[in-house]
Amino acid sequence: MKMRIISILILAFTLISCNGQAQNGNSEKKVIGPKEFKAEMQKEDDYYLIDVRTPQEYKAGTIDGAKNLNIYDSNFSDQLDQLDNEKAVYVFCAVGGRSGQAAKVLENKGFKKIIDLKGGYNAWSRTNP
Repeated sequence: MKMRIISILILAFTLISCNGQAQNGNSEKKVIGPKEFKAEMQKEDDYYLIDVRTPQEYKAGTIDGAKNLNIYDSNFSDQLDQLDNEKAVYVFCAVGGRSGQAAKVLENKGFKKIIDLKGGYNAWSRTNP
């Protein structure tokens, strides 16, 4: 009886693990510093640049061309659903925590290329005054 329970648990764990890999297997997700972030964007023809900070933070300064989608908004997920998941997404916040959360949401929604700015806007503004 114990052996049967252990076998079932191992099988369940294996299936869950494989399922997670299948969902995320088609995504390219990376965290890169400001210089590489800028260089990667310059290589792209068509992409989204998303600032996930609050509107107040966004108004205080942002990267040129960024669209503000506040991760704390109740409709954040719905706003992401309006985007084309085939386009690259460059995402940032103030220091990297919220953008990391947003990158996970984007990955779960099937976005193919997700680039997260390491150190966030604070690092960007030091590198690109």
